[in-house]
Amino acid sequence: MRFLASAELVSEKFSWSDDHLRVTANPAQGKGGTAFGDSGGPVLLGGTDTVLAVNSYVTNVNCNGVSYSSRIDIPEVLEWIDTFLP
Repeated sequence: MRFLASAELVSEKFSWSDDHLRVTANPAQGKGGTAFGDSGGPVLLGGTDTVLAVNSYVTNVNCNGVSYSSRIDIPEVLEWIDTFLP
């Protein structure tokens, strides 16, 4: 079974914004968001199958609040992804 939940960008400028997206892990108490075991899962652009980042970590033991996802649009990551393309 697959689950998904909406997330909202918290801020685009913070100390790690060059490498990570910071998003809500439970927007508006919708009971969705990133939890332990979700690491590596995709963060998709709303309404598309375009991957923006992969889930990395949450900031508390309750898996709510702010979560961080590693961006895939940085040169080193794109170079690595290209090694798997024909």
